[in-house]
Amino acid sequence: MADRRTKASRILRILVVDDSAFQRRLTIETLRQMRNVVVEHVENADLCIEIVPFFAPDIIVTTWDME
Repeated sequence: MADRRTKASRILRILVVDDSAFQRRLTIETLRQMRNVVVEHVENADLCIEIVPFFAPDIIVTTWDME
């Protein structure tokens, strides 16, 4: 049985999209406590659409109701 620790850990790219600065900061600080993550953030859907091709996130975390 192979030891999982010998495999290279993949870095998870997470994009946080939220118009609330407080909620965005809270989410970012929580996610950055995880190992092997890179967290980027934007404040609206328009910026999200612009950054996705360049950042290439694995996961997008967003709020349900942006203004």
